[in-house]
Amino acid sequence: MSIAIVDHGLANIYSVVNMLKYLNYYPEIIQNPKDLEKVDKVILPGVGSAAAVSNNLEKKGFMDPLREFVEVKKKPILGICVGMQVMMEGSDEGNCMGFGWIKGRCVRFQSQKTLPIKIPHMSWNQVFPNKDKKLFRNSNEPQKYYFVHSFYADCISKEDVAGTCNYGHEFTAAIEKENIYGVQFHPEKSHAYGMELFKNFLNI
Repeated sequence: MSIAIVDHGLANIYSVVNMLKYLNYYPEIIQNPKDLEKVDKVILPGVGSAAAVSNNLEKKGFMDPLREFVEVKKKPILGICVGMQVMMEGSDEGNCMGFGWIKGRCVRFQSQKTLPIKIPHMSWNQVFPNKDKKLFRNSNEPQKYYFVHSFYADCISKEDVAGTCNYGHEFTAAIEKENIYGVQFHPEKSHAYGMELFKNFLNI
């Protein structure tokens, strides 16, 4: 099995590379969209804004090849943080369009007088997994992951939600639909739970 990490210029890909190497997987870092043709699975990381990541993917020619990889070839893809957000229909951050693989938009956290929260959500937090989803493989127990984000995915269908988290209110922390997987948190910075999640994706 070959696995690749898309390098679109707005992600700390080497943290992901180091985690995969620790698990004895040696990913290819892809900067040329044509290289997607020779891999079995893709990880799409991202930091910053969804608009910036989406624009970079467009500029570097990744949009259509990624659509073919996911929609036509039905190969597995894992989006991390903003990499997950661009899988949605769009984001209020920059009012940008996404791939539309998951119905819904990314919206900003709002601090309320009755329940004030700091934005961005930057901390360890519990994720409550859906045991029926492959990313968590029959785990019912809450798991701790590291988050850094101001926007979150507001999914239309609960069927697409693989895990939830609470920060001011419940929000989607992980998505899963057919061959499409995504996490809002950073598994590459989340120690044992992060390793287990990567293993689950690699074994799909």
